[in-house]
Amino acid sequence: MANENEPRAAWEERDLVRRTIMLPAEVERELAEIAVLQQTSTGELIRELIVSGLARLAESADSPTPDGATPGE
Repeated sequence: MANENEPRAAWEERDLVRRTIMLPAEVERELAEIAVLQQTSTGELIRELIVSGLARLAESADSPTPDGATPGE
């Protein structure tokens, strides 16, 4: 058990769940390049992209379709 006076790692401070996903090699290379450019980790970049993608999906689900109906109606 860790000493309560020791600082915790950033990942320990959040409520995270470990998931294993399979990515095409080219996608992994692109993620790694972008992470380096943004000076972040690949894991953090993936989390950010998932959160922004989910927000975009939620926005589109709340937006009316061109015929005026809300998706799912």
